[in-house]
Amino acid sequence: TTSTSEISASLANDVRHPGERRDLCFAHYRRCGVSPAAAVMGLCQTARVRADEYTGLSALQIAAAVNSRELSAVEVAEVALAVAEQRDQYGAFTCLAPERAMADARRTDQRVAAGERLPLAGVPNPIKDLNPVEGLPWQAGSAAMRGMVGPADDPIVGWFAEAGTTMLGKTATPEFGLPCYTEPDGRPPTVTPWDVTRSAGGSSGGAAAAVAAGIAPIAHASDGGGSIRIPASACGLISFSIWSLVYRPRQLLRCSGSSLGAYT
Repeated sequence: TTSTSEISASLANDVRHPGERRDLCFAHYRRCGVSPAAAVMGLCQTARVRADEYTGLSALQIAAAVNSRELSAVEVAEVALAVAEQRDQYGAFTCLAPERAMADARRTDQRVAAGERLPLAGVPNPIKDLNPVEGLPWQAGSAAMRGMVGPADDPIVGWFAEAGTTMLGKTATPEFGLPCYTEPDGRPPTVTPWDVTRSAGGSSGGAAAAVAAGIAPIAHASDGGGSIRIPASACGLISFSIWSLVYRPRQLLRCSGSSLGAYT
């Protein structure tokens, strides 16, 4: 597995802007005629995925590598958590969840080993802090909820887990997701990695900053009046949203927010 010192050295040597770094990684793969997953495999004998290479992989590329067992979900999770710790200057997260992340990753590896092919196998995917995750702080950006802990997983957390994602942690949101900027009570404002003097927008600003910084290839978000769309614009991302009412046989589940979606 990749050591912390290797990851830190890799990040220290990588000074390009996150968007430029990703474009250069893809250009290199195309030029060499090598898939990203195969390129990651050949980096060195002791580390099958380096931090600077991880940040250039898309969600689908990570899933393909994990489903084919070229990479393990555990390896991806280890690097993603290290990148998150190194790139905390954007205020993307309210908390990281290494124990939960590694448990998710091990479960994904077991499912893949048993023959399952998962659409988002091993893909790091943090959850917006408006939605509870069992055992993790749940503040929703408000001092009124300080000290609260998620009693159970929100349904969306379970849906992502079914697809094979790794839950890295909770991303920042303003108080109850209402403002169009992300400044949680008692925490520094969330900024766009493109320009740290400017806001990442809101209310899904933490999710957008996490993706734009290369911490995660996708991130859960929710939108009631632009809360996915505004941060996407501020952080140079593509966003997706779906209706808030999701029908399943014998179930009608209303998700938090008017719509939910993800960044990529």
